[in-house]
Amino acid sequence: MEVQDASRTLSGTSDERRLPPGRGRTGERKPRAKRVATLPEPNLAALRLAAQVRRGELRLTLKGLVARAGVSESAITGALYGYHDGSIRTWYAIARALDMTMSELMAAIDE
Repeated sequence: MEVQDASRTLSGTSDERRLPPGRGRTGERKPRAKRVATLPEPNLAALRLAAQVRRGELRLTLKGLVARAGVSESAITGALYGYHDGSIRTWYAIARALDMTMSELMAAIDE
């Protein structure tokens, strides 16, 4: 019985009050996390354009690119037309299908 009474008094003490966000148990401010420098966003539009230009140079249809890349059509169209960013595997397959190295294709990001 004493254990139950003790647990009631501990959980229901008047010292238990809500503190504003960012405050620790003692009411002191918590140190803020250091901000990390944000990296610039990659220029995916330039990457997509470079892939489309190269596809045009090779006169590859989308179906032809899909066949050469060995990746699903939805993965390739999603990456090439900006429906999603595309995985590294997808971009690697696209680069190889376009007779380019990954470095050559990715160079467009920095331009």
